[in-house]
Amino acid sequence: MSKRAESPKEEASSKGKARNDNAVKKYVKRCTMLVRRCTKPDNKEYSKIARSAGIGVVLLGTVGYALKLVSIPLNNMLLS
Repeated sequence: MSKRAESPKEEASSKGKARNDNAVKKYVKRCTMLVRRCTKPDNKEYSKIARSAGIGVVLLGTVGYALKLVSIPLNNMLLS
């Protein structure tokens, strides 16, 4: 029995699937390499990260509060 010849559309589709499979395999391989290289932070590194995040939250809150304090009187002056 002879094999049925694939149409150009089917051939392009199968090439695309092979290219997609290859890209997925590369991505999974790179992700697993990254996870293997990651380490759990020690106490010093963890406290440094937590301190930095806390300072950022406080700064953003302060800026938001200051803007709100300025905008309320400004809004009242403009509307009245």
